[in-house]
Amino acid sequence: QEDEDEDEDEEYEQTPSYPPRRPSHGKHEDDEDEDEEEHQPRPDHPPQRPSRPEQQEPRGRGCQTRNGVEENICTMKLHENIARPSRADFYNPKAGRISTLNSLTLPALRQFGLSAQYLVLYRNGIYSPHWNLNANSVIYVTRGKGRVRVVNCQGNPVFDGDLTRGQLLLVPQNFVVADQGGKQGLEYVVFKTQHNAVSSYIKDLFRAIPSEVLSNSYNLGQSQVRQLKYQGNSGPLLNP
Repeated sequence: QEDEDEDEDEEYEQTPSYPPRRPSHGKHEDDEDEDEEEHQPRPDHPPQRPSRPEQQEPRGRGCQTRNGVEENICTMKLHENIARPSRADFYNPKAGRISTLNSLTLPALRQFGLSAQYLVLYRNGIYSPHWNLNANSVIYVTRGKGRVRVVNCQGNPVFDGDLTRGQLLLVPQNFVVADQGGKQGLEYVVFKTQHNAVSSYIKDLFRAIPSEVLSNSYNLGQSQVRQLKYQGNSGPLLNP
């Protein structure tokens, strides 16, 4: 009996022991396929996708733009015929005409900080005394001959003479200028160092002053004050 017990013990020792099998918990077939794919060898280089043609940036007519500023500059108007009679701002059939060009009529001038005027004075026509409030100016005569007078801020004359074709005259800010055309008339262009230069006229100044102030300051009667303020041309161009 002891021999039988020993044989049973030997058989028990020789039987291999296996770990208990864990429950599968309902594993899906897709997960098993993924495990098989992980064990498969992978290629050295990943598959290449077909190349797509590079998208080109849209180009405008005449230039390539990236923002609104460049687009505005590229499409900006850069020329204007200031001498055209139909675009005159002031006109007097007996004295002449004035055309003004600034950043409001030609926006490109804002980039350069400039504005211009073109004046045509007929024979003996007068451009009333005026001055620039915010700009210096350069007068360039293009045709004819005329007389120009310039007075500084203290009321002293700094120029009183004739200008002819091809001559230049520099007028500082707040200096008063008066022009009169010669026998053949006078045409000139004025370049100003401000994109929206402002001019003031002495006739407008007199109209803005109360009548009592003019009467007491210059010892004038009421009829003389009314004549000074309201009689004559309403614009800056005067006929003799």
